[in-house]
Amino acid sequence: MKDRVPTGINQFVYVRLTRRGVVVLRKHEAAQRDLLPQSMKTDYVFQQPDLDGQMSWPLWQFMAIFGPAQYNGADTCFEVIQIEVHP
Repeated sequence: MKDRVPTGINQFVYVRLTRRGVVVLRKHEAAQRDLLPQSMKTDYVFQQPDLDGQMSWPLWQFMAIFGPAQYNGADTCFEVIQIEVHP
């Protein structure tokens, strides 16, 4: 099939989050922050969208963050279902 594009799990994906996506991301980030030693918690910076409103992660991290929140019947975490992957 010519429509297929080889993609590695370290390639970055770019999405615009819905409100639900932001909630899922913030819960994930808060859980990650809670794992840090107390001395590092004040230095933790929550990820922000770029000037185009997009956010990016390596594919493996994207799946780890949003995978549990995406299932049949769930409100989507992304404004557009199409996810951009850049080499």
